[in-house]
Amino acid sequence: QELRQKTRDYKYVQVKFHKNLLHAPAASIKNSRFMFACSAWIPGNRKLEHLRLSIFRNARNHLYHAEAEGISIRPGNLDEIGTLLGQDPYYSKTGMDLNKLQNILNEFSQDDSVALVSAVKEPAIFAAGVFIRSGNSWYLLINLINKHHKSRSANTALIWQGICLALENNCDFHFDGSLQTGIMQRFKSFDAETFSYCYGGWYSSRFLKKLHSLWI
Repeated sequence: QELRQKTRDYKYVQVKFHKNLLHAPAASIKNSRFMFACSAWIPGNRKLEHLRLSIFRNARNHLYHAEAEGISIRPGNLDEIGTLLGQDPYYSKTGMDLNKLQNILNEFSQDDSVALVSAVKEPAIFAAGVFIRSGNSWYLLINLINKHHKSRSANTALIWQGICLALENNCDFHFDGSLQTGIMQRFKSFDAETFSYCYGGWYSSRFLKKLHSLWI
């Protein structure tokens, strides 16, 4: 109820529960909707050199191809993120834009817990990602692919950089959850462990709840 009180000015609030909490304690809230999804993670005690050998062959080949193609991984910036955000229908549909992303990053950047990363072959930017740290875990918050300069190898190298960032600091790495089989297979190709989690949210009105159910 405290969380509900703090978020009462929002039309829709989405929450994700810890993987060890497989029920919805907020289910009594009016106009709420909860369900299960799958995600994947890599424990922080994995050794990078061993993990690189154990990742699936397709992911390992992508890393080799990215190196052979001269794709490099470097710190990204908000301008690059904003450009790719505008190309991605998933984030556009959810209402994510550069201003909202900046507000999110402001909550983390004070503790140096945000990493913007880009996969490039100058001057082309192939992919960009936003990784955030909370406690002893790093999370893949946003993953963007340039629709005009496609390279699956580049995105694999980008995600691998996030994994390296986590494991080098003895942190767990969490992929974002998805109900799409292809995306989950991509996550698992990094030899990640899968788990189920509960997520959902509540709406400010029954009308918005019904509208959202029709939308998805």
